[in-house]
Amino acid sequence: MEFQAIVELVKSRFPKTEAEFDKNLIIDKNDFFSFVEFIRESPELNCTVLDLLTASDHLSENQIHLIYGFQSYRHKHYLLVKVKLDRQKPVIESLTKWWGIANWTEREVFDLYGVQFEGHPELRRILTPPDFVGHGLRKDYERPGFFVKKPDFK
Repeated sequence: MEFQAIVELVKSRFPKTEAEFDKNLIIDKNDFFSFVEFIRESPELNCTVLDLLTASDHLSENQIHLIYGFQSYRHKHYLLVKVKLDRQKPVIESLTKWWGIANWTEREVFDLYGVQFEGHPELRRILTPPDFVGHGLRKDYERPGFFVKKPDFK
């Protein structure tokens, strides 16, 4: 299925959907869980693989963008999906109900960006120590007490 046909199909069900760069879909946060259920169950899309979850911090827009990659082996298409969250309270539903791999990737995004995944079975830090303060990939993160010795070029 061509990308434009996918966009039309998704927009018929989720009118707030936007296409970006002729390859990505931007889904409204409130539609996201229903959207994922739709792309999994729809015979035309049949996206049964979640192979990407990452995030980016957009400080000037006061948003955190989640980027998901969904793949259909049957139809051989791939969807990159972006969801924009409020940076002050980044909360979205967990996809661990459908994909076990979401468990670890959601923990990474939680650890590094502070996104809360509602319904996650064990949302805790995965890359940083349990007593780590803050979220290291946020653009306003400041390392407390970190010291780097400057090289001596004499």
